[in-house]
Amino acid sequence: MVGPQRHKGKLPPVVGEDDFRQWYERDGMTTYQIAEMCGVSRRSVFRWMRKWGVVPIPRKRAFEAAKRHSLTGRQREILVGSLLGDGCLGKHGWHSRLLVGHCEAQKELVNWMWQELQPLVAAKPARKDDRRGNSVMWGFATLTHQDFDPYDLLFYDQENVRPDGSRIKVVRPEVEPLITPLSLAVWFMDDGSTGRNASIATNGFTGGENDLLAGMLARRFGVEAKVRTDGQYFWLALRKKDKLSLGRLIDDKMVPCMMYKWLGMPGGPATERKEQDIPQEDKEKCLFSTPMAR
Repeated sequence: MVGPQRHKGKLPPVVGEDDFRQWYERDGMTTYQIAEMCGVSRRSVFRWMRKWGVVPIPRKRAFEAAKRHSLTGRQREILVGSLLGDGCLGKHGWHSRLLVGHCEAQKELVNWMWQELQPLVAAKPARKDDRRGNSVMWGFATLTHQDFDPYDLLFYDQENVRPDGSRIKVVRPEVEPLITPLSLAVWFMDDGSTGRNASIATNGFTGGENDLLAGMLARRFGVEAKVRTDGQYFWLALRKKDKLSLGRLIDDKMVPCMMYKWLGMPGGPATERKEQDIPQEDKEKCLFSTPMAR
C-alpha cells in the first residue's frame, strides 16, 4: 500500500484509522516504519494507537525493543569478518539485514553467529534442503536495522549488479581499520583452509581488491599474503611462518567445530593445540567446507 508523503506535524486528512490499522495489523508494519513513512515521531504514532484503541502486538514489542539496540563493538567486528567471507547484506524494507548460511557440517558456526548477534535476530537458525537433495544448509537472517546500512554502503557496489541480478560485494580501503583479530577469525572460518601452508578463498573479489586485502593483512597484522590465481579464481596464500602468525591471532577465537581447518598443520596451530584436543564428534561433523555464493 502506498503511504502518505513524508510530512511534519499532524496526521494528514487522507490518513485515518482504517489506513493505520491496515499498515499495523494487516501489513505487519512496525511503529518505527510507520513513523518513518509518515515523517513523524514514534510518540505521535503511539498517540494515534491510543486514540483509535489499537492494541500493541506483543511480538512487535519485542521486535521494536531489538530495534532500539545498537550493534556492539564485538558485533561489528564479527559483521566485518562475515562480510569479508560468506555473509551477505540485503535490503529489506527501510534498512539492511545480514544473511548467514552454512552447510550442515558447520551448523555450530551458524548457532554461534546467531547467539553473538542477539538481540538483532528473531527466528532460530533454520534448515533448508536444496531442491536436488544434494546438500543441507542452516542459516538465519537478522532483523532489518539501521546499523547495518553503513556496512551495506561500504561492502557493496551501489550501482551495478551481476547478470543474474545478485549484488556485487567489493573491498574498499576504508575497511582496513575495521578488521580485528576477531574479524580475521570469522573470515577464516568462512573461507580459510590450511595444509602445509594456509589460504583464504577470495574469488568473490577482483584482482585489485585482493591486492588491497593482502596489503591490509601486512600493515595491520604483519601477515604476508600473496595473491594467487588460476586464471579464473583468486585466493590469498600464506607461507608457513605467516600461517603461524595468523594462528596466534585467531586460534582462541575460532568455534571448536571449525578447528578442522587447522588439522594437518605440522605441529598443530600456533598455540600448539593438537588434533587430539579436538573432540571426535567435532572431527566427524566437520569434514568439509561449502562456501556460500556471494
